[in-house]
Amino acid sequence: MPMPEDGTTMMRPDVIIDVTGNACPVPIMRTLIALNKMKKGQILAVITDHPPSLKSIPEGIGERGHEHVNTEELNGYKKPTWRVLVRKLHE
Repeated sequence: MPMPEDGTTMMRPDVIIDVTGNACPVPIMRTLIALNKMKKGQILAVITDHPPSLKSIPEGIGERGHEHVNTEELNGYKKPTWRVLVRKLHE
C-alpha cells in the first residue's frame, strides 16, 4: 500500500476495503457492511478516490457511534486518493 503523503506513521488496520472508482453512496455502504462484520475495537481502512466520501464516511460512521481515527492522502495513485481509518466502537 502506498505511504501517506504527509509521512505520518501508518496505523495497521485489521481490515482494508478499496472503494476507488466508486461514487456515493457505495463507499459509505461498503464501509458500514465491513464494520458489521468486524469486532469491537478493530480498525477499518477505507481507500477512496471520491472526495465527497471524505465527509460522508466520517459522518455516517459517527452517526452510528463509531470513531473516525484520521484521513490521510496517499501517494502512488493516478488521481488523488485517501485512506480513511475507522475504529469500530461497539458490536
